[in-house]
Amino acid sequence: MTNDAWFGKTAEPYLHLALAVFRTVEHRLAMVRSTNTGVSAFIDPMGRITQQTKLTDAEAIIETVPMMSGGTLYAWLGDWPAWLSILGMLWLWIRPLFLRRRSC
Repeated sequence: MTNDAWFGKTAEPYLHLALAVFRTVEHRLAMVRSTNTGVSAFIDPMGRITQQTKLTDAEAIIETVPMMSGGTLYAWLGDWPAWLSILGMLWLWIRPLFLRRRSC
């Protein structure tokens, strides 16, 4: 559930919808995106928007959404691979400084 009212009639509610699509693909789970003002939608686990409302009209949409179990590698590991990559890059950047001190 979200509130996109403060964006008004701009492209931002559609940007938020696009970001929700990435979240569904990331976790391979369906999403029911409900807004009081903005774009409500049903998004399947593959990231396809199956139904959506208009930005300005009051609408109700109905769809059957699958209840899925299980998870993805990202859901299990989280951001640890990214943090380890950053630490590895820092080590590769700092390592020559330590090697220079030893050779002097």
